[in-house]
Amino acid sequence: MINFPLGDQTVAFDAAIGAFTITADNLILENGTVENETAQETTTGTGTEMTNEAEAAEQKPGGFFENYGMMIVIYGAVILGFYFLMIRPQRKQQKKAAEMQDSLKIGDNIVTNNGFYGKIVELGTDAHVIEFGSNRGVRIPVRKSEIAGIKEPVLTPPPVV
Repeated sequence: MINFPLGDQTVAFDAAIGAFTITADNLILENGTVENETAQETTTGTGTEMTNEAEAAEQKPGGFFENYGMMIVIYGAVILGFYFLMIRPQRKQQKKAAEMQDSLKIGDNIVTNNGFYGKIVELGTDAHVIEFGSNRGVRIPVRKSEIAGIKEPVLTPPPVV
């Protein structure tokens, strides 16, 4: 960098980036008044930018909340969105299924998660004994969590066209 003093201004040339920098201790405003601040003007091949120490002091970041506050608010909104769109409806569905499974009694016609229809013959704490088949001769223990609902099968054949 090469410096050229010119009265109250200094002109510097930086060959590495190809830029001229002019630094002035006193600023002469458009109305002719003089301010005692330091201003710096840098000219490169792409354009000119003017910085003022007073403006730079005003642009300093405020605090933690000013920098990260909006990010925290956005993350909070996303988490609330996930809760109300995914977690809450799933909990309601699980609660409804648990109530249905607790209300089962002997003689109820049920359908399993696999699509098998049967009738409850015995109740247990973790599994129930279900009769399957048209002659009701097949008895299989089925876990309570595998019972999808209380439903009787529709055995009417479809209409022939």
